[in-house]
Amino acid sequence: ERHRRAQGALGAFRERNRLLMSAGVQLEADRLARDVELAFESFSQLTREETQARIRVAQDTPSFGVLEQAAVPLAPSTPNWVVIAAVSLMAGFGLGVVRVIWPEVGAPPA
Repeated sequence: ERHRRAQGALGAFRERNRLLMSAGVQLEADRLARDVELAFESFSQLTREETQARIRVAQDTPSFGVLEQAAVPLAPSTPNWVVIAAVSLMAGFGLGVVRVIWPEVGAPPA
């Protein structure tokens, strides 16, 4: 905001005095140009500081978060014996079929 006002003041001054070339007019133009430069430097410094602060916040913020809070289970967890038995029976049956069809599998070396 300050930089924009300083630029406006300098532009308006140059517009009003574009035909005058006296030393006083030149000194005033130089003063206004320094004000613009100082305001721009202040703006640039604040922008750099803000960027650095954003980087520090991003570095300090963990990259993970809690999706949902843990809940106490209503019943104790136990193995599902029915599923385990069914899978075991199917695996045993499948290995038996493979053994019958391809007898060399698992046979002792000759």
